[in-house]
Amino acid sequence: KKGKISAKLKPAATWNVLKQQYIEALKDSSSTVLNMDETDGIVRPLRSKHCAVSGRTVLRFDHFCPWMNNCIGGLNYFWFVSFLTATIFLSLSWIMLGCTHLRVSQPESSSLWQCIKAEPFKAFWFLHYGVYLLYSILLCQQHYYLIAKNLTTNEMINKSRYEYLKDSTGAYSNPFDRGALNNLLDFFRKYED
Repeated sequence: KKGKISAKLKPAATWNVLKQQYIEALKDSSSTVLNMDETDGIVRPLRSKHCAVSGRTVLRFDHFCPWMNNCIGGLNYFWFVSFLTATIFLSLSWIMLGCTHLRVSQPESSSLWQCIKAEPFKAFWFLHYGVYLLYSILLCQQHYYLIAKNLTTNEMINKSRYEYLKDSTGAYSNPFDRGALNNLLDFFRKYED
């Protein structure tokens, strides 16, 4: 049958735990929809998704990042946002280092533009980090906005597809949003340990 995993490929202990969780979820009266991940053969928790690129089910799936060549989700989202934030400062420091180097390598009376014309290859090497800086700022802005709304990139893009992001009238409603400040505090509290 399609979507079934062979018994010899299932780790017995893990599979039994998942089956037990599924049985308990069925008994829970508040459970209305249980998404079965057909590919992995498990009950998919809320806000998780099977990533077609990596072939894994990811908890609190955000997106597949080609820059990192990895799925970004609940377990590594904090580190991804930290990386983006660090990239801003790294790019800015390379630009400042480059401008300083160009100014020092030319006579004191030279303007920055004259320094760039005198050493265009070095200028390009240092100043192309401006593209990284802009890209990192835009990505950071987007992800801090999502953190403030307690949404994932996947949920933001596909909000009309997810029933849990709709109210009783069918209009968009985010049940996870506790206010920008609380969402930001919750995001940083998860990673205090």
